[in-house]
Amino acid sequence: MTDEELLNQAPHLPTMYFDGFGAYRKVNGVLRCIGYVLHGGPNLNLIISLAGADMAQLETRRVLSEEPTKAIHIWDGTELAH
Repeated sequence: MTDEELLNQAPHLPTMYFDGFGAYRKVNGVLRCIGYVLHGGPNLNLIISLAGADMAQLETRRVLSEEPTKAIHIWDGTELAH
């Protein structure tokens, strides 16, 4: 799926928050890990194809390494309050 397709379908999905992922392991040709919230425990059991996991880690690293752009606006105190 393309990013555009994913973004178009995402509003129909439940939103989940995670502080991190752990318990990584390769089992039967897939990557498994658990999404968790601090002081709340595990919330999601992920099973990802190895090819998909490899592409996801490359894309995650790329996005995390990007410098903020002018299109991203960080809230600046009460100036933006409504």
